[in-house]
Amino acid sequence: MIILDTAYHITFDEHSSKPEIACTGNCRKAWWKSDFANKHISLCPLCGGSLCEAVEKVHYNVLSSANRPLRLSDFTSTTDVPHREKLSIKALLKGGAGINNLSVVKPAFVEKARAEWCS
Repeated sequence: MIILDTAYHITFDEHSSKPEIACTGNCRKAWWKSDFANKHISLCPLCGGSLCEAVEKVHYNVLSSANRPLRLSDFTSTTDVPHREKLSIKALLKGGAGINNLSVVKPAFVEKARAEWCS
């Protein structure tokens, strides 16, 4: 598992590999090539911004990484998770679901996200 800090997001992924692609547009999100399966890697699928090769400590920082699956405690120790969402995450993990590139917008940037890249 890996947990990343980007400009506006905290991102969780069940794999421990580092992201290969970064958005330089409005959302500044990190991506893995697998996120673009059967799609051309040209524009950010979230905000439509330009993409480039992701560079650690420029586009993202690794908050945590381990050779194990994600746990509920990874989410709750990193970000505030509402009770209802905790139950959903717990059920997904217990059911064996994989979590790939799940990003939570940092609270300070929720309005920015709504205005600039959410529709």
